[in-house]
Amino acid sequence: MPLTLIEKRSTLTIINSDNEKTLSELEQLYPEKWMLLEVTDDENHEPQKAKVVAVAEEDMELVDIWKKCGRNGINIALIHGVYIEPQPAVVV
Repeated sequence: MPLTLIEKRSTLTIINSDNEKTLSELEQLYPEKWMLLEVTDDENHEPQKAKVVAVAEEDMELVDIWKKCGRNGINIALIHGVYIEPQPAVVV
């Protein structure tokens, strides 16, 4: 039996901020959200500072914007804000 999509709720918010912040600052500003960032400063290819392009609850919602930014030569990073709820732990 094929699955049917009943409802899709988009959580995508385009921000295009001009404010540059460190990644740790951005993680605190957007808890529980995926962020697509324009990297403005990096050290050895590790983003240090960035501007927020867009945020969403699901990372897949940011893919089309990520591709468009990449085609336009914009240095992009995808990060997740801090988790509010405890996350599963892996015990080895």
